[in-house]
Amino acid sequence: KNAMSFDSASSEKIIVNSNITLNFGTGDFTYSLWGKINTTTSNPAFYGGGSGSNNPAANSGYLSIGVHTSQPTGYVGASRCWISGEVFNGTTIITDDNWHNIVLTRTSGVVQIYVDGNIEVMRDSSGNVVSNPTSSNSITNTNGISIGSFRTNANCINGSMSNAQIFNTALPATGSNSVETLYNNGSPLTSMSGYTSLVSWWKLDASDTYDGTNWA
Repeated sequence: KNAMSFDSASSEKIIVNSNITLNFGTGDFTYSLWGKINTTTSNPAFYGGGSGSNNPAANSGYLSIGVHTSQPTGYVGASRCWISGEVFNGTTIITDDNWHNIVLTRTSGVVQIYVDGNIEVMRDSSGNVVSNPTSSNSITNTNGISIGSFRTNANCINGSMSNAQIFNTALPATGSNSVETLYNNGSPLTSMSGYTSLVSWWKLDASDTYDGTNWA
C-alpha cells in the first residue's frame, strides 16, 4: 500500500504536465525517489522530463534518473543521471530487487548522486573515476515529466516506486533536513516538515486514486 508497481511490457508510467516551478535553469536542485527494480530492461528510467522528448540531448533542458545497463564496464546496474547531454554514472548496483533511495543534487554546478544516504563514487562511461563532476546545462520543463520512464514509452521500469520528490535547493549531505535524514535509515519519511524547498511530492501510495484516465 505504500508503493506503486510499474510494468515495462505495458509501458506503464505517469505523465505530469509541465510546471514552471520545475524550470531550474542552471541553478540548484534535488531529486529524490525510492525505487526497486525487479527485472532489468534496457536502461530503465525512474524519472524523465524537460523540453526534450525521449532523448536527453545536449542543451535540451532534459533531466532523467535511471539505471545504466551497458556501461561503464564493471558497474552495469548502477544509477545513471542525465542533465541534458551530461551523463553521470554511479557505482552502487541497484538492480538487486531491493529498495533503494536515489538522490540527485546540483550545488553551484557540482553534481552528486546519493544511494541509500551515501555519496556515490562517480565514473565516466569508461569506468574512470570523475572527481567533483560539474553540470552547466539548463533544466526546463516545457514538455512535462514522466514517472516510471523517459518522456515517451521507451525505457520503462519493471519494478516499484515510492516518494518521488523534487526540491528547488540542493539538500546538504548531513544535518537537519538533509539527504541523510531523507533516507531515514531506510524508512521513507511520512512527513516533510522542515523541508521548505520541497516543490513536488508524489507519494505513489494507497492515497492515490485513478479514474480510468488520470491519477490524483
